[in-house]
Amino acid sequence: MKLTVREAAAVLDVAEAQIYRWVEHEDIPFVMIHQRPRFHRLELFEWAIDRELPIRGDLYEGDRDQPFTRALERGGPPVVIRDPSELAPEIPVDAEVIGAILLARAGALLVAHPALGVAIPRARSPIICPEVSATVMLRWCEPALAIGAASVGAMFLILAPTIK
Repeated sequence: MKLTVREAAAVLDVAEAQIYRWVEHEDIPFVMIHQRPRFHRLELFEWAIDRELPIRGDLYEGDRDQPFTRALERGGPPVVIRDPSELAPEIPVDAEVIGAILLARAGALLVAHPALGVAIPRARSPIICPEVSATVMLRWCEPALAIGAASVGAMFLILAPTIK
């Protein structure tokens, strides 16, 4: 579903005029449909996270999916990682492969918040594991991992059976 300017302004808690300014300068991801800018909800969330902007609303429309809390419970308690090869120790899939993917593609899969030292998954980049239920995991990294220019001490991982 594509959001209108009014809906995007509500999600970002800014004036519609600010949305139009961002569109004019091509600072925000959008597509033109019948000469009107439209916004994809997930792209808007990722864009806002990259710029450390506050966001309102649910990531998914209609609350159709399982609650975040259930996915977080499946991820188990937070785990301290001392060696990057152990990023995904108790995942019911090949943890070594998941760790290698994270190390090789962390910048594409995660958005790092430099000031907080936290990395969160890009909404469109879950790790696809058909044999698991949707799972969210928290990993503490000691020592911190370098993701882009950020030093990350904690990261969230999303495992999902499909891209949805």
